[in-house]
Amino acid sequence: MSHHVIEDDRLRWIFGWDQYNRSFFFTKHDKSLTDNENPVFQVGVHPLEIPHPDGLFALASMVGLDIPQPVKGQLQRDQELEQREYYVLFYPGEFINGFRTDSMAYAETLKDALAPVRPDQELQIRRVQQKA
Repeated sequence: MSHHVIEDDRLRWIFGWDQYNRSFFFTKHDKSLTDNENPVFQVGVHPLEIPHPDGLFALASMVGLDIPQPVKGQLQRDQELEQREYYVLFYPGEFINGFRTDSMAYAETLKDALAPVRPDQELQIRRVQQKA
């Protein structure tokens, strides 16, 4: 996971790449508001919500933040570095029939949803790392 902060006297912007959700995330905090009223804007907290850096850059621009070019480059590198792995949801002995996803969070959501289908078998998640 990468994590970047840009702030001034009034606003704090927190954004980055979340490997677990395979999504970029972005929050905007207003320093004049209480903790209960913040963040005033938050996206990228669900699996695959913002899977591409251009989406993050567009959303940031729409809500008033121009992410500096060096940070944009770093965000793209963060994602590329961490995209060398994926997850397979499968029943033991049936790996060939598994389901592949780039998001651990999505694999866990599917595992929970599919648990009642075969209550006598435990659905498993395997992390697969590709070599660089």
